[in-house]
Amino acid sequence: MGDIGLVVSDGDAPKKNVEGTVIKEFFTTQCPNLGLAVAQINRMYPPKHQWACNQEVDEMYYVLQGKGNITLEGHGKFELNAGTAVFIPKGTRYRVQGTLKMVVPTSPAWYMDQHKWSS
Repeated sequence: MGDIGLVVSDGDAPKKNVEGTVIKEFFTTQCPNLGLAVAQINRMYPPKHQWACNQEVDEMYYVLQGKGNITLEGHGKFELNAGTAVFIPKGTRYRVQGTLKMVVPTSPAWYMDQHKWSS
């Protein structure tokens, strides 16, 4: 059985900075069946009016702070505010704009490298 009761502090989480967006990934090696990240978006993700798409896992966003919007290709544009949750099925292209801090749970685990960007 794996480790029980693992604790990772915010400062110890691996961090990636992508042109104004900071993504911290928690338990990246300990929990292959679950993923947890915190994303701080400042302006736009992905940058330069591209689209993000994860072909590997479904994603959810839960907005902790801030406001903005998300565009889901084929579904429209939606406002995001603190307390808003969004489900993004794998394979769906999307983009986020605004200043937002969000929790991103996934199953199975999500990794930044799974995101593919396109025009």
